[in-house]
Amino acid sequence: NRYTFCIFFVAVISATPLGKIMWQKLVVYFSQTFRQVVSYIMVMMLLGICMMYVMTSTYNPFIYFQF
Repeated sequence: NRYTFCIFFVAVISATPLGKIMWQKLVVYFSQTFRQVVSYIMVMMLLGICMMYVMTSTYNPFIYFQF
């Protein structure tokens, strides 16, 4: 399953110091303004993905239709 593999890949990178090492290497090449913009974009994308996941997994407008 592609979705499970992506989640596992992100979890492995987040659980190891690899993410921090990669960020420190990027700090050398890009300005602080660019890094801030990328950080904000990543946070907003994560928020959007989480909101989409919650909406698709739990939202049912006809939840009380059967009663």
